[in-house]
Amino acid sequence: MYADRISDMNPQLGRKYAFMALLIIHSINLLADKIDPGGWDKIKWGMTLDAVADIYKGGAYRIAPSDPTYPNKLSINGIKIDFLDVQATVQANEQSHTVYSVALELPESSAFKRARSGRDIAFAKLRDLLIAKYGPPDSDHIYQDSTSATMSDVLWAFQSTSVKLSRRESAMADVGYVMVVYQKLEKNPL
Repeated sequence: MYADRISDMNPQLGRKYAFMALLIIHSINLLADKIDPGGWDKIKWGMTLDAVADIYKGGAYRIAPSDPTYPNKLSINGIKIDFLDVQATVQANEQSHTVYSVALELPESSAFKRARSGRDIAFAKLRDLLIAKYGPPDSDHIYQDSTSATMSDVLWAFQSTSVKLSRRESAMADVGYVMVVYQKLEKNPL
């Protein structure tokens, strides 16, 4: 009703209000489509490693801490993402013992990891699957680091989770990796 009165007084102002209302509704719909994963697969932020191990019975095992600063890790083998075999490394906070990160990578035994052409295929497939699941990425960068290695980072950011697809290819040899990291975002980072 109020918009009708405004458009009666000034038709251009009424159209501006209608356009702004449509823009707000469209923005809300876009935000609603971007659903925060809150973890990865059945793993949710705040779970303990024991709870994760119970979910993936038989496929999960504790990683012996080689670095004392990262003692709380669990590995899950035998994961299939489309045609790719991957392994997950789940990391928990040392004080709270709750999960804050899940890294997915190709196992050493994977033919897709051993050759650049395989990593090309794996990166492209994972990128396509993540875009299909989460929509266009928030950032997508290809750059070279100080050793002239080619780096590719594709990032999706949500309220509590970041999803980062990374790839690194050595300039000197056929060595590289493809990895997807789901990371819990802190609410108050400062």
